[in-house]
Amino acid sequence: YRSGEGMAGRAWASGEPVWTSDVQADARTKNKALAGQSGIRGVFAFPVLSEGRTIGVLSFSSPLVRQPDKRLLQAVRVVGSQVGQFLQRKQAEQSLRESEERFRSLTQMSSDFFWESDTTYHMTQLVHGPSYPSAHMERGILGKTPWEVPSLSPEEAGWAAHRAVLEQRLPFRDFEFSRAMPDGEQRHFSISGQPRYAADGSFSGYRGVGRDITEIALAREHIASLAYSDPLTGLANRTSLGPSLEQAVQRARRRNSKLAVVFVDLDGFKQVNDVHGHDAGDAMLVELGRRLRANLRASDLVARLGGDEFLVVLEEVTETSPVETVARKLLSEVVRPYTLGGREAHVTASIGISVYPDDAVDSFALMKHADMAMYAAKQSGKNTFCFYTAGSAANEPQAGSKSDAA
Repeated sequence: YRSGEGMAGRAWASGEPVWTSDVQADARTKNKALAGQSGIRGVFAFPVLSEGRTIGVLSFSSPLVRQPDKRLLQAVRVVGSQVGQFLQRKQAEQSLRESEERFRSLTQMSSDFFWESDTTYHMTQLVHGPSYPSAHMERGILGKTPWEVPSLSPEEAGWAAHRAVLEQRLPFRDFEFSRAMPDGEQRHFSISGQPRYAADGSFSGYRGVGRDITEIALAREHIASLAYSDPLTGLANRTSLGPSLEQAVQRARRRNSKLAVVFVDLDGFKQVNDVHGHDAGDAMLVELGRRLRANLRASDLVARLGGDEFLVVLEEVTETSPVETVARKLLSEVVRPYTLGGREAHVTASIGISVYPDDAVDSFALMKHADMAMYAAKQSGKNTFCFYTAGSAANEPQAGSKSDAA
């Protein structure tokens, strides 16, 4: 309103209510002629305040000439402050709406999801894009702590360690867990978070980001499988055998029980490669690995050491007779014919056995003694098994023979 521009500027600059008794007579008014034509005589302006700062001006005009009284001047200070608070709140709400719109727009394009929890670590918000089906992400999660939702990993100790980090109000990065989805598929997730605090410094909960890392986890497992599993048979390889056997020895030591190490070496495998070719030889090893695995307990360790050498670890052994039974069964499985490219092939095996703690008390010595017993079996005519005894490389078989093993 042009006739009030000067008054509004004064109110803004001073932060106080201002008025003129007669616009047409006031030398500070820029448009006296316009004011006269419109019949305006009196102008009253006061600032709109927020936190003591002028954010606007309200200006009123009147055809009457009248000086504001004391009560009006007191009232406009309150009104100016209330209007200022209202405008600031509206501006903050608009900014928040725009921020949320930007946030949700970015979320729609992001491969991450965003989460918040309360002071007791119960999930209060979970915002995600279309790459995360709502049925997978939100069902049964909001209102619960992460460890209250059924998971496949980590074990309880892993969740306990994570809770300890939260109790210390520490930020965390890349905490991994996996869950079974409603469709039965296992998905792996990684989350990072940091504590959040209210204006008074009190703890308000956690917020953070997360991501589906299933493809990464599967690739990592595949790489680990290549490192610790025999690529041909899928059995444990020599790299993983050492730690696994040592752990088995430690379990036997704690339980005051025995275990048997069974060394299996094929007889005549070179001839199979020479006659049928290396592809056929590989097929035979794969089939043999399957037979060994099928005739042992799920808890028994089966490994391929390389070439045509295999090793079996039998735990919870109380006496040698069950070990003899297993050795005879394995020999019988080895001698069954193999169909290779439409042709039949045959091999036998020599087996050496060492027992913890009778023959050795550490994994290295157990493997060495089982290997020595295996060579004793070969020297005894093959297709048989021997238990280790001191100098067993030159001994006769301690149990088994070609006739009763076949």
